Amino acid sequence: MLDLEKLVIDNLRSFNRQLPVPRRIAETPDAVVIGPEAAFDSLDSVEFLMGLEDAIAALIDRRIDLCRHIEGMAREIVTVGELTACIEQLVARTRIAAVQA
Repeated sequence: MLDLEKLVIDNLRSFNRQLPVPRRIAETPDAVVIGPEAAFDSLDSVEFLMGLEDAIAALIDRRIDLCRHIEGMAREIVTVGELTACIEQLVARTRIAAVQA
């Protein structure tokens, strides 16, 4: 079983290392990744999500469009925990689709 929260936080930790300290965000489930309270700018958010998509694809051997799904949530604020829950849903759907194919 995948530990998706660990995956998200590990990727966040790695991404944070590339940024100057003022643009880093906390590596906790309640940290805001997207929204006005996030230290990430919009480009940081997209780059982080795309890197996360790559990490997920490497684990499940399928690509998910996390950026588009997050955009479709129409939420002003998205936390690490909410992002993890979103990924869990997308991975489950991907697995069901693969079994049905």
